Amino acid sequence: MIRILISQEGEQPFQKAGQTLKATVFRIHPELGGILGVIAKLLHLQPKDVTVWVLEGEQPAVVRVVGQQGGFGPVVSSELEGTSFRK
Repeated sequence: MIRILISQEGEQPFQKAGQTLKATVFRIHPELGGILGVIAKLLHLQPKDVTVWVLEGEQPAVVRVVGQQGGFGPVVSSELEGTSFRK
């Protein structure tokens, strides 16, 4: 069994077409259960958290995603074209 825990981490400003907007940041934490969870802990193969930035409103949009795609690969980042985040 896999539990997915989602928590809101706050807001972060970003730029889109010269306009400053705020995205709500969510952390998604997959938690492996049962024997699979025990084996994953022993082998240090637990999936990492995924962070998702969401622009809320009439037309909500996923603006940015940072995390493992598919659960056990490298950490990658994907952003909506034309956006920029302050470092």
